[in-house]
Amino acid sequence: MARIVLGTVAGIVVAFATVFAIDLAGHQIYPLPSDLNLDDYEAVGAYVEARPAGATAFVLLGWLLGAADGGLVAALTSRRAWTVWPVAGAVAATGIVAVLMIPHPAFMQIATVVVPLLGGFVASLIARRVLRDGG
Repeated sequence: MARIVLGTVAGIVVAFATVFAIDLAGHQIYPLPSDLNLDDYEAVGAYVEARPAGATAFVLLGWLLGAADGGLVAALTSRRAWTVWPVAGAVAATGIVAVLMIPHPAFMQIATVVVPLLGGFVASLIARRVLRDGG
């Protein structure tokens, strides 16, 4: 049981570190406007609607890779492939909170759930294979 808890917590930490790192990389390439008030959710929502497609791609990539690598860490640490799902769920839940707080286009509202689950699915496939093969 301790391995399952440790693996899940480690996976969530890795997932959020990955999302954060990819977001930082995205902001290096697509910096936020200097006059954007991050406390004004309507202004942030207007920026989200108008930001370059590449900036949105970094967000989606962060969710995908965060759920995938965090899920793999959880599964390989716990030795249970199903532990990818709490990690993917945590990434999705964080995205859901973001789209509830800040206006987002409809496709991003859908992607906030679909993309982390896709990352979890990929991690689950890899984890099952590695765990089955004795890794």
